[in-house]
Amino acid sequence: KQWYQRREGLVRTEACVAASDTGFHCVGDLEGVRNPISVVGEMIREREVGVRGGSSYITPRIMVGDNTVERYGAVVCDLRTRSSKRMYRKAERFFEGDVERASKRVRNEIQQSDGTRAIQMESSGVQDTVGVICVDQRGRISCAMSSGGSIYKYTGRLGQCCSYGGGSFVSPSLGVVTTGNGEEIINSVLASRLAQQDALPSEILRSRDQIMSGFLMVECHRKPRNKKDRKCDKGGFSSVTVSVDHTLSHMVVGFQSSAMEGPVTKILDSIAPALMENITL
Repeated sequence: KQWYQRREGLVRTEACVAASDTGFHCVGDLEGVRNPISVVGEMIREREVGVRGGSSYITPRIMVGDNTVERYGAVVCDLRTRSSKRMYRKAERFFEGDVERASKRVRNEIQQSDGTRAIQMESSGVQDTVGVICVDQRGRISCAMSSGGSIYKYTGRLGQCCSYGGGSFVSPSLGVVTTGNGEEIINSVLASRLAQQDALPSEILRSRDQIMSGFLMVECHRKPRNKKDRKCDKGGFSSVTVSVDHTLSHMVVGFQSSAMEGPVTKILDSIAPALMENITL
């Protein structure tokens, strides 16, 4: 797994869960936390316990920094790798002005976007942004994301995981998660725009203000197979449509339902970037 180091050389992570029943929770700027999504899980459990116990204390939905790590007892470790240290040194040379010493690959990964320099994801290796959408038997939809963000980012910077409507969006029948250039995703409120479906997802991604991004969207359908099938009346769904598209060099996607024998995985490149599958639940 590839982590990116911030300007001070450390790895800080973030994560979120957006669910149709419990709402949005996120954490950010957690130093050395390998699984920040587990911290979000502790936040949700704390909130549920408080609600059941009748507590008047308002539990948080967004927490950042070292106090979050201490409060929820997250395991901390050194997430730096040989690859991340090498990329950090090369990025440091570029951003500090020593462009000639930066490797050709790093220079090629630099994009000029509205006058702002940004390094895209490495073209090789597993990246650190992960997005998952789950639909359970009761019809509840949950979107989860975790990330270490972009290379050489500012200390204290929060990415799209901490932006509801930018990085993720959920409704009673739809879930969206995104990846790519965090600042532009937040500014364009990408997940919310995709969910509103004012235009085709491919048109939104490739509009005049195109950004380096990708998305996974799951849309649920309530269509009983016959009159005796009351599954949908109980809040469940009979099928879902999985949609994926991106403007990155590549994007990996996988999906599975209880009616399938095993998971399906695909690597989508820039030549064939889109996928749409209808899945029976």
